[in-house]
Amino acid sequence: MNADKLQLLAVSDRDLKDAEDHLKRLLISHYIDVEDSNVLKKPEWQHLVSQSEDANNEPCRKIRIHTTGQQVVVSGHKDNVLTVSSELADFLTQNAQVEETIVVKPNAKVEYIKRDKSCLEEVEDKVEVFYRNEAICLSGSRIDVTHCKALVEDLVSSLYFDSLKVAKPGAKTVFQDKESMCVQSLWKETGCLVQLIDEKSGGRDDLAFSQVPKPAYQLQTPDGVEIAVCKADLCSYPVCAIISSSTEDLKHSGGLAQALLNAAGPQLQDECNKIINVRGQLKPGDCVITDAGGRLCCKKVIHAVGPKFNPIKGQKVQAQLKKVVKESLELAEKHGCTSVAMPIISRNKGFSLNSCAAAITKAVKEHCDERDDGILKKIHLVNNDDGAVQRFPVPSLKPLDPNFSSW
Repeated sequence: MNADKLQLLAVSDRDLKDAEDHLKRLLISHYIDVEDSNVLKKPEWQHLVSQSEDANNEPCRKIRIHTTGQQVVVSGHKDNVLTVSSELADFLTQNAQVEETIVVKPNAKVEYIKRDKSCLEEVEDKVEVFYRNEAICLSGSRIDVTHCKALVEDLVSSLYFDSLKVAKPGAKTVFQDKESMCVQSLWKETGCLVQLIDEKSGGRDDLAFSQVPKPAYQLQTPDGVEIAVCKADLCSYPVCAIISSSTEDLKHSGGLAQALLNAAGPQLQDECNKIINVRGQLKPGDCVITDAGGRLCCKKVIHAVGPKFNPIKGQKVQAQLKKVVKESLELAEKHGCTSVAMPIISRNKGFSLNSCAAAITKAVKEHCDERDDGILKKIHLVNNDDGAVQRFPVPSLKPLDPNFSSW
């Protein structure tokens, strides 16, 4: 036995085969996709890895944990590997950096919360809080954001809003002249926030929903399709459809798929199971669509089966990657979606960032060229990993923008 090989000796070929099969059943490796690579730098992660290896250190039942690219690999005795993998995957999912947007209407409630500093003291100790028009955004680890989102939603639902129309002539002018004094006085005496409302401005119900994080890169094709690269959490990204990198059996285990399932609820997996029962396992390059539901901000989820990189079949797998992206966009178009967001599909399956970007760009360009009158007007590449966004090969987008050299 050496570092990467185990030699078996037996008195017969049958005994040798039995021993080999037995070892294959007992010893496995489990791969966990890493949604946010920054989690791997946390002391708590290092402690969990050391603790898991120390706790599973008995002879013949040892495990080893190591990181390769955007994956954590757990190897060793099957029972121990499955238990430890579940614990590690849960830690990676719960501690990934995410953003959640909570719609708050009317905006007067947002202004009230901003003014009363004590409202979100507990929340601000755990996550970053950003105030927008008719929305409050939370940024932090998924476990903290999930907890704090519930606190903010409870707070918002406890606030009461009403409007009073004053018909007396000159009332508006008087309030405008002494607005600061009136607001401060009423706040001090009643604990209520008073604002002057411009009736002509009207309401904009979809304003908060339409807001997206500022893109790292953005361009527009000649046909008016907006292409952007953003650092954000797909689970809370406000688009019509999310394209999720999926497995052939549509199981949501680990990484982004698990996060989407947690946000959408069990009905997402139920829909996928029904598809598999009817169609059987999917193949690399296939894609299907389901409803979103739950806390997801989108209406549809497109499950795209990206290929694994194989240097022997380089052109074939590259073509499969382009195919699954293009067919996902066509599926979104068929279901009336005007905007989609997708991860960098197959990046965690051995493809380099450059190869993924090139294939995705070709697919997007072909889609736009073939559907110059299509309804899909926003295609965003979204990743929660700072490093992936910063290293994104911007020149690969050149075919989409005739004015590339000027931006």
